[in-house]
Amino acid sequence: MALAGVKKGAAAAKQAVSTIASSPSRILDSTIYGVCYGLSYGAVFSALMVVKMLPADGLAIKGFHEGAKAARKDFKTHEYKHAAEKTVSES
Repeated sequence: MALAGVKKGAAAAKQAVSTIASSPSRILDSTIYGVCYGLSYGAVFSALMVVKMLPADGLAIKGFHEGAKAARKDFKTHEYKHAAEKTVSES
């Protein structure tokens, strides 16, 4: 099932790339877009498939939610710290 989803994502990426690549000068851009689209689709679809197979009230789901919450918090902290360092270095 997950493989079928990844194949569907790859097909959608190819279609999107062909729509975007209307001129030869945009081939690199459309290639980058297609690769990023495919990676993103594959990662998200696979994660959703795994989560769907787990019990809704189980510890695994709780771990996924708490891990995601901690990652978002740490990412924001990192971004604020980086922005503060950049401001100090520009002064």
